Amino acid sequence: MSYLFMITISSCIISYIVSIPFYLLVERPFQNFLDLILFPKSSIFKKTKDIDDDDDDEDETLNEEGTENRGPEDD
Repeated sequence: MSYLFMITISSCIISYIVSIPFYLLVERPFQNFLDLILFPKSSIFKKTKDIDDDDDDEDETLNEEGTENRGPEDD
């Protein structure tokens, strides 16, 4: 019975020791490659934000007194 237990534990330890280099050398670079292909970070593929949306966000900010900033068009 103890021999079976030792074989089981040693097999688990050896499998983890072997799997870590395979993960680092094969799976993780392949995952990075797929992320680059499927979800590129370049600005070519990104949707541009509407300029009017940025202006609306600035109008809604609060000044130091805690009141709402109002633009000249709101007066």
